[in-house]
Formats: sequence, C-alpha cells, structure tokens
Amino acid sequence: SHDRNPTEYQSRTRLDRKEYQKAVQYYDTALVMVPRDSITTVRRNEVVKIIEDLKKEEDNKKEFDRLKTAGDLAFADKKWNDAETNYLGAQKITPTDAYVKSQIGKIAAERQKEQESAKTNRHTIKR
Repeated sequence: SHDRNPTEYQSRTRLDRKEYQKAVQYYDTALVMVPRDSITTVRRNEVVKIIEDLKKEEDNKKEFDRLKTAGDLAFADKKWNDAETNYLGAQKITPTDAYVKSQIGKIAAERQKEQESAKTNRHTIKR
C-alpha cells in the first residue's frame, strides 16, 4: 500500500507542515523508484499547483500594495486622476478592500469640492 511507502509518508508530512517544495522533491524521488505511478504523479501535480497558486497570491499582494501606496502618494499631492487610477487598479486585485473603496469615495468628494469652489470663484470674479 502507498501508506507504507516511506517516501509517500515524507511527502504527506511535508504537506502537513506546508513545506511544499520538499513534498515535491519527495514525490520526485518516489517517481524515480516507481515511474509512472499515477497516484504519486497526481499528488505531485496537486502540490505544484498549490505552489503556483501561492506564488500568484503573493505577487497579487505585492502589486496591490504597490498600487495602494502609489494611490496614497498621488492622493496626498491632490493628483486625483493618478490616485484614482492606482486605487482602481488595487481594487481590481482586492475588490473588498474597505480602505481603497473609501479613498475612491474621498476622491469623488474632493473633485466635487473643487468644482463648487471653481463655480464660486467664477461668480465672485464676474461681480
């Protein structure tokens, strides 16, 4: 049985510890000993997929943080278009982020204030 296979045991132990790269190495070792073992091949491929998904998740988090920071810098400089572009990019990655959603709302409010201020200034100048 596969459960008595020491390499299989090592693979499962590594998975339990979330040591995915080591688990793949153990599966590769098992496949050298028993080439074309379909169960080992499937399990190995599942672990490779986990590794790829975790990498993608990490890359997305880095990109989200980069966009959010760029949005914050533009917001501080009152560059509403740049801020909005960056926040919208961050929102595509993490649609549920409350902070980003709030900042997008603040940009709309700031633009509204600027428009009202411009109208007031035009009326004042005409008098």
